Amino acid sequence: MDITVERSFIKRKTRVYESLPHIILFVVWVMNGGSMFSVLNRIALLLLLLFGIILLTAYNHPRIPSKYLWGYFLSVLFIVFSVGLVYLFSIKPQELDKYIYIMLEFIIQGFFCVYIFSALTYEMFVTLFCKALQFIRWHALISAVFISFLPFLFTTKLSNSVSGLDAKSFLYLFYVKSDQYSFSILGFNFIRNQGLFWEPGVLQFYLNLLLIFQLYIVKSKKLSKFLTIVALITTYSTTAYIIMIVVMFSALVERVRKKPVSLIPILLISIGVFYPLFKSNVETKFQGDRQNSSMVRLYDFIQQLFVIKSNFFKGVGLDDIRYQVIRAKFGMSQYYQSILGYNDLERGSSNSILFLVAAMGVPLGGMWIYAYIKQGFILQKKGLVTFLLLVGVMVEPLLLKPFFVTFIMSGMIIIFIGSKKLHNSSMWRKDFSGVSPSTFTRKKKYTLPNTRETLPTSN
Repeated sequence: MDITVERSFIKRKTRVYESLPHIILFVVWVMNGGSMFSVLNRIALLLLLLFGIILLTAYNHPRIPSKYLWGYFLSVLFIVFSVGLVYLFSIKPQELDKYIYIMLEFIIQGFFCVYIFSALTYEMFVTLFCKALQFIRWHALISAVFISFLPFLFTTKLSNSVSGLDAKSFLYLFYVKSDQYSFSILGFNFIRNQGLFWEPGVLQFYLNLLLIFQLYIVKSKKLSKFLTIVALITTYSTTAYIIMIVVMFSALVERVRKKPVSLIPILLISIGVFYPLFKSNVETKFQGDRQNSSMVRLYDFIQQLFVIKSNFFKGVGLDDIRYQVIRAKFGMSQYYQSILGYNDLERGSSNSILFLVAAMGVPLGGMWIYAYIKQGFILQKKGLVTFLLLVGVMVEPLLLKPFFVTFIMSGMIIIFIGSKKLHNSSMWRKDFSGVSPSTFTRKKKYTLPNTRETLPTSN
């Protein structure tokens, strides 16, 4: 006979996993994915993540299955082999410390994967991840107010010669680039919101990921979803708007199937709110003062195809600074440059998918990208999540940042354990095994098959 668990018992059962240390760990994890902190001192932030994992592992003593350790060991071996091979056959000179840092990233992020899979259930992971993303959203909303209405507060100058950072800060918690684009709506001057990250295009990735969670996985309240959409709008990013429209359209299709009558008012409201913003943004990118933004991305795409074609198997090397010089040798003809209106040859890559393939060659780079798509963290709405993961790293140089490396490592661990015999869901800790992730959002109780407890679903 099943026993219904009291609410107080549930809190005692899960308080370790929903505690402040775990939330902080997840925030630091996200910060390793393109934050201003990582730009200013990426090694210190990465080591802080490692320190947090070690402390929580020592405190919680999770039982780590041998298959996880085996998958982690094989993944690290493959990474070392891949990076070493690329270094040997790359176009010299290459900075060796950059290759060492990349291997260190994969080792630490793989350790993070092993800990998360061993210590948390899928439901716990979703809860903690959402809390970290909500922190990003709240900060972005406050930041939007400060940078647009209280710009005089940003008096501290920040610079980094390696990354080319030139920004201003308020209390080292709120940031705005010195040349950040501003625009006017109804007489009010607004500045693009970058939140805790070095570009609005990076912030939008995490906000859109939160929106996917809220619409499809945790079923947040309407006000929470609305605030996420407002934060996305403040980025004034074309990519943010396109992804948001795709995500919301998918949710709209599901709702219309249940209530077809609701289509008309939803469409009218959506057109009235989003069309003027989207139209203004696109016109600015392609016709206005900021049209270089679209030209740079198009230039990146075409020129890097030439690099990939000429170095199909071995790549040119993972040294991103050296890559700027190398790709300049594959300059396009004057005809193409005149069409694009852009001819700045020595530059990095904003498309990190193309950079990885050009740097490593198609075979090895393709395997890393496959592992990235294979990620085992987010099990629901994998089509939308994969779309976001790919587009997010195609418009910003993010794929080799520690946060995104975690997704690559999770996919590799699953591949090496044996993807045909092992479903992603079985990677998670087994305390609440046998429960489909889709039941998390159902308003009913489900029975834990391996215990005598009945646990209510979380909202």
